[in-house]
Amino acid sequence: RRPTRCALLIVIGFLQLNGFTFTGARLAGTSARSCRRSPLNERGGLLKLRAREKARLEGLYHDAMQKIKAGDRQDGFRQLMEVADEGCPPAMRDLGIMYSYGKMGLTKDIEQGLQWSTKAADAGDVSANYNLACTYLAGMNGAPVIKHEAAKRFRLAAEGGFAPAMSNLATMLIKGDGIPRDMQLGAHWLVRAAEKTGNLESLLEKVSQGNLDPETAQAVEENVIKLRMSAKDNPYDKVNQGKVIYWNDEDK
Repeated sequence: RRPTRCALLIVIGFLQLNGFTFTGARLAGTSARSCRRSPLNERGGLLKLRAREKARLEGLYHDAMQKIKAGDRQDGFRQLMEVADEGCPPAMRDLGIMYSYGKMGLTKDIEQGLQWSTKAADAGDVSANYNLACTYLAGMNGAPVIKHEAAKRFRLAAEGGFAPAMSNLATMLIKGDGIPRDMQLGAHWLVRAAEKTGNLESLLEKVSQGNLDPETAQAVEENVIKLRMSAKDNPYDKVNQGKVIYWNDEDK
């Protein structure tokens, strides 16, 4: 062991003669580690970057719509198309509506309308999902009737907190309209819609007065009990009250 110890002492002496200390070495190591970005910091930076990009696109979208409404349609549509191509959901949604109905001077084109509406819906736009659902449910503007796609889009909009989508999905499930009949799931969405709009007591009154068929009434009562038990167990589990922006809301 003595040769090893002597070798270590020689190395330590050499380092000290050249101005190095073990304390300094540890501090340098600590400093180097502190410069490394943790996964949490990287994730936070990415989220901030995405938020800034979203704000930028939404700003350009609103600017484009103002130009269109002010009569500068050529430049407005050019900007709106560019923003939509970059993946801005409201821009894609509005282009879908304008093409579907031939609004703001655009030639009516149901294929283009469905394409843009689908892109917006797949990007998570709640109103685009609801609009698509209505289109496929009734075959609006010459679109094909695809009930299972309508139910899928109603479900996505319902999960986004939009009460009319909940009601329409409930009706399709209870009636088995183009999709397998499911009374329990239909009643679940019917109760959720009533709660969302503040009409839960009115729905229960219909049950008590016999205005609903027995099977639906029973399913509704069971789901109301489940809902109340859930609220009792978790009073902080509230439905998002955010307003969904629709075409007619801003009279674009």
